[in-house]
Amino acid sequence: MQHKYLGGINMVRAFLQNYPELVDSFYYTANLSRRLNEIIPDLDNTRFSCEQVSPESLDAMVGSLVHQGVVICIRHFPTMSLDDLVAKLGKKEANLRILILDQVQDPQNLGACFRCAAAFGVDAIIVPDRNAVGITPVVAKVSSGACALVPLIKVKNLVRAITLLKKNGLWVYATSEYAQDTLDKADIDCSVAWVMGGEDKGVRPLVLSQCDAQFKIAVHKKFTTL
Repeated sequence: MQHKYLGGINMVRAFLQNYPELVDSFYYTANLSRRLNEIIPDLDNTRFSCEQVSPESLDAMVGSLVHQGVVICIRHFPTMSLDDLVAKLGKKEANLRILILDQVQDPQNLGACFRCAAAFGVDAIIVPDRNAVGITPVVAKVSSGACALVPLIKVKNLVRAITLLKKNGLWVYATSEYAQDTLDKADIDCSVAWVMGGEDKGVRPLVLSQCDAQFKIAVHKKFTTL
């Protein structure tokens, strides 16, 4: 099994609070020893090993990422299956909010999307498993812990996934600079997925054709997105 290391106080704290069962090891430097109780929810009852190491040892684990003196080794990143999401739609306990990213390839951008998703209470992020970045240590760091709060769903075919979700009651809206209506015109009194495109070409035409409606984000006329 390939080790996955995550660094940074916010990232580590969020992961330990939400997925402690996925943590194998916890490493920290001497200057962080007094803050362990802030970072680890239940220090005396952890099921993973804790070890004080040198800053150089942490550098070797996470490379150029800023670790702030704390790193965890995890088994894998938190995920959700498409079937799990469909099951949640079937319960209809509340209106779900889903973010679908069509071939976003920059780790910095995905990390930022995770932060926004966590801030707006998004229930899951869906990405294709090809031509798109997944969760990496860089994404995890940029997300400031948000990837430990919002599960990621990888699908083989984005169009098929959208079709399945629509059949189960999800409305799918695309963001497009060419749309006539702005976001405030969207009916969100239901379970909704927002589709956003990749850095180069935006939402692909085939994916766009499966969406129920298109909306644009109103921006200042001096800074157009076209």
